[in-house]
Amino acid sequence: MSTTFDRISFLVSALAAFLYVYLLPGDVVLRSVIVFGQAHFLISYIYRNKSGKIDKTYLLKFLLLCVFLGFTCAYIYFHLAWFPVIIFVTLMTFVLHYFFDELKISNLDIDNKLFGALAAFFAFASIFLRMIFHVGPTVLYLCCVLSAFFSVLFTYFLFSKTENRFGQLKVFLFFLLNVSVPIYLTFNGGVDILKISGFIILFHYIRWYLRYFERFRGTAELDLYFDFIIWSHIFVILAFFEYVLSPNVGILYGFYSPLYFYAWTLIHIILSIRKEDYKLAL
Repeated sequence: MSTTFDRISFLVSALAAFLYVYLLPGDVVLRSVIVFGQAHFLISYIYRNKSGKIDKTYLLKFLLLCVFLGFTCAYIYFHLAWFPVIIFVTLMTFVLHYFFDELKISNLDIDNKLFGALAAFFAFASIFLRMIFHVGPTVLYLCCVLSAFFSVLFTYFLFSKTENRFGQLKVFLFFLLNVSVPIYLTFNGGVDILKISGFIILFHYIRWYLRYFERFRGTAELDLYFDFIIWSHIFVILAFFEYVLSPNVGILYGFYSPLYFYAWTLIHIILSIRKEDYKLAL
């Protein structure tokens, strides 16, 4: 990806996501995350299949996850006390997914990316634990200490190589924001959790749309990509409107209700895990 386009796409993604969550109420942000999320999942599965990455093993994992998480959500539907748990698990899993994907988009050769992901993980854990479970300060301070510890390690390994200082600074800025902002909001903010989670999720969606645009730019496949994006979103949005008309009945409840959307999110993230992201080279 060209450096200039990468700068622009990062800023566009951040600004668009920020304005969206800032200007619209939390419930609209949640519905938008669900609709664009289902389109994002659909697109990722189709392109994964197109690249030959969906085989029998992948399909078996997909089916097993569908069964396990489907039954889990069915249980939670009748035991709503567990609903905050799946929200928390999904959000924390997404933080890792979102962070690793941004590092992948950066195209930098970074050792021990896991340290950066853990620093962001504990930073976001502090605010999500406070907002969802109303935990006490001891747990919040522990999350901050762990985030600071992994931040030092990640910063050291990030700048241990010298081949691309600009790229390293851009990644460091992204990393710094994903550690400092959640911790600041934990102790000083009154922001809606839907807006915080909505921002990083929408940012992630937009980044990947622009990523594929850059990949296909200047090729005959670009027009096909645009058509595919447009028709995928039309299909998902029309299905969502059908769900809104009868939200508690029919198969669409299993796709567009927040409870089951969290399950689809977990399936997408688990099937997108790259083993190299979790390797340590000390």
